[in-house]
This record gives sequence, structure tokens and C-alpha cells, in this order.
Amino acid sequence: MFRYSSNIQLGSFSFKGGYNSIVIKRSSRDFMDTAVIKLPALSRVKNKSGQPASSGKTEKLFKEGDKVLISLGYNDDNHQEFAGFIRRVSPSVPTVIECEGYGWQLRRKQIGASWKNTTLRQVLEEVVRGTDVTLSPLIPDLPLTNFSIINLNGLQVLEYLRDKLLLTPFFSLNELYVGLQLGMVKNKVNLRLGWNVIKDELKSRLAEETKVLVKIKTGKGKKNERIEYEAGDKDGSVREIDLPNVQDNSWVKLIAEDALAKAKYTGFEGSVTCFLQPFVEPSYEAAVVDKKDDRSGSYFVIGTELTMDMQGARRKVHIGSKLK
Repeated sequence: MFRYSSNIQLGSFSFKGGYNSIVIKRSSRDFMDTAVIKLPALSRVKNKSGQPASSGKTEKLFKEGDKVLISLGYNDDNHQEFAGFIRRVSPSVPTVIECEGYGWQLRRKQIGASWKNTTLRQVLEEVVRGTDVTLSPLIPDLPLTNFSIINLNGLQVLEYLRDKLLLTPFFSLNELYVGLQLGMVKNKVNLRLGWNVIKDELKSRLAEETKVLVKIKTGKGKKNERIEYEAGDKDGSVREIDLPNVQDNSWVKLIAEDALAKAKYTGFEGSVTCFLQPFVEPSYEAAVVDKKDDRSGSYFVIGTELTMDMQGARRKVHIGSKLK
């Protein structure tokens, strides 16, 4: 028999139950993980040594910046679902504790630096310096030119890398990855419709129904020249991209094809709702199996939303582009 279990640490306190609800949202499109914990306004919790804290108003036990760890599972076989910090405590009934992942530390760090020639990893080493954030070994060796950070916080730098260089920043707990979307796929999960999938909100799409032409133009290089590259349908809607800081031909091509793969593919789009297990997080390869229809395939997981309350636990999995 399966029994829901949990282990939650908020600052110097820990508890394995007694909460009203927990909602955890994570996405590769929004690199700030969030968690919302609702606790009774009057509660009794234990500190890390197992001693009961004084009973009283819950809101007074916690403050912004307290560390947060959330592990959930069945029969005490828990998996860590969230790591971060308290952002806000609302004195409501129930008490609402809003938490953010390790992007919280980067928002609080101001950065000023410039490089004539550097790499993506060197830039990110400066971004995370002095924080508890570690860098993923999967970060690509992407050369950058004329890269400057002028009085920006760490999250603003990640926004620049996402919006201007079309890279995907993503936190796996306190580990940061930045690179192409396909380069971050590291684990696989099987999602079988009608078996471990409770609800199917998937829609079919065809690549030939989406005509897109990605046109990339870089900044000027050493010889005052620009690199131009096109990928997609010549008669498709044009997406023009100015790509600063990148002068490598092979990387211009990879970035263009990565952008095209997100916009044009045959397969599913939408979400499925599953049980608490199997564990899934953004960056996973989801092998969707549908034995009643020819819709099976592997897809990139772009986001998850986990809810655990008095009624049970569910994980909503949002899928993106189809993986070859």
C-alpha cells in the first residue's frame, strides 16, 4: 500500500506533515523555481535537533532568506523536489510561505565585468561567484566576443543569455545549466497514456502546418563582417534574430536549428497529469506511449507543476518540442 510521505525544512525547523498544501513550479522557460507552502496559522514544528519549537503564530517562526528543502514521495522513499529560500511570509489564514529557488541568490548579486574574448562558462563563473550555485558540467564551450555586464544582477544576465543569444538557462536545484535546449537532456521517463498518466491534455501538431524561416545575423567580427544563416521554410513566416557576441559559424548554425526545432515539429503539444512518481523535472526526455493511436514519441519536458494537499499528490508535465 502506498502512503504519501514528505520531509520539509524551513530555516532551522523541519516537519513531515501538518501542512495544508504544497505547490512547486519549475520551468526551463522561467529559470526561477517557485514553491508555495500553506501551514496552519497556529502550528507546532520541530527544529533540526528534533526539539519542539514554542507553539504560537506560524508566521513569526520564519523570515526571508531562510533555506528551504522539500522532499516528497511514497512510504518515506522521498525525492528532493525543491531547494531554495523563503521570499515572503504572508500573515494570512492559513499562513502562506512563498519560496524561490537558487535564482534568489543571483537576483541579490550585482555584477560588473567585460571581456573582449571569453566563453560562456567564464561569464557564468563570474555570475555565480560568491553564491551557493554550482555550474553544470554540460554547459557548452561557446566562445563569446565583446561581452559586457554593466550593473546587472545575476538573473538579468541569464535573461540576456536567453533573450539575445537564444540559450536556455535552467536550475536543477542549485546546479545551473545554460546552453542549447537539446544539450541539457540528461534523463528519460516513460509516460504511458492510460497507465501512469491520469489525465491527457495533449494536442497533435504537424510540422508541415507550421512554416517558419529562422534568419540569424551576428554582430560584426574582426574583419567587420557579419555571419548570416537561415534555417527552415523559404516561404514561411520570417523570424529575424540579431545575435550579438557570437562569431563562430558552427554555433550560429546550432542556435538557428535549436530555435527552429522549438517552433516546428510533428507530434504532441500540451501536458499530461501523472502521479507523484515517476519523478520528472524540466530537461527530461519524456517518452510518451499511446498504444491506441500512432502518437508515441520522445519529447522535451519544458515544465512541471507539482501539487500535494489533503486530497493527494499530482504532477503536471508540460512537454515541448519532439526529440529526434
